[in-house]
Amino acid sequence: ADSGPRGDGTMPGCNCQKAIQIWSEKNENANAEEAEVVKLMCLSPPIEKMDGSLNQLVNVKHLSLSTNCIDKMIPLPALKNLEILSLGRNMIKKVSGLEE
Repeated sequence: ADSGPRGDGTMPGCNCQKAIQIWSEKNENANAEEAEVVKLMCLSPPIEKMDGSLNQLVNVKHLSLSTNCIDKMIPLPALKNLEILSLGRNMIKKVSGLEE
């Protein structure tokens, strides 16, 4: 049986930086730093965790990370314009960073 690159039968997930790069390529090489709506949902392989590279999305108002494998939220202090953060259909166990 194929044990996959991790040795546990699963493929490694996508990181946020790679997801942003894929999004840019699918949107005519749009500049993620200028975008107001960024949808990083239903990726294959899925995003496994939120990371600091999301802070480059300084103009984003709507960030969708739905339908991935994210298990916890992190603070995103650079996203001052963020109005909608979609995290449905993930594996979130802990919600934090909302008050910052």
